[in-house]
Amino acid sequence: MQRSYVDIRGRDADWIQLASMAGFAIARSGDCWVGYDGAGTIMITPDDSLDADDTLAQIILHELCHFCVEGPASAHQFDWGLDNTDERHVWREHAALRLQATTLSEFGLRDTLHPTTEFRGWYAAMNEGRVAVVPAVQTAAEEGARRLRAASWYPRLRQLLSALSPGP
Repeated sequence: MQRSYVDIRGRDADWIQLASMAGFAIARSGDCWVGYDGAGTIMITPDDSLDADDTLAQIILHELCHFCVEGPASAHQFDWGLDNTDERHVWREHAALRLQATTLSEFGLRDTLHPTTEFRGWYAAMNEGRVAVVPAVQTAAEEGARRLRAASWYPRLRQLLSALSPGP
């Protein structure tokens, strides 16, 4: 049984707390859909601008995956040092999505806390095994996974994902 997005949204405060444990504040702003200011604040559009299947859980997890893939120095760079105005960094987005999918798989949430951006199709294709493994993407995702598992807030992330898990 898949959790409803209403149930997931009922845990928004827990996800904001997780971001804080990781060293990041959450600010709700209509200035962008989601962004990182390079100074410790993840900006997320207000709830009334989110799609029905958008949740703070998915958005915050994805941003933390970017942080883990890009490494500690990215905390001091606008949008984790990524530029989405051209195709240069698409492979790094793919690495964050691979990390997100791998993290969610253990909890049966891979298809629940999915991206809702233009990368949704790529994510679905990856889940179905229709995306070739690109060595640079795989390496970056694996390094991100190592950083994630070493993070002081990783046990709390696991608790939150377990609480959302549809179970056996």
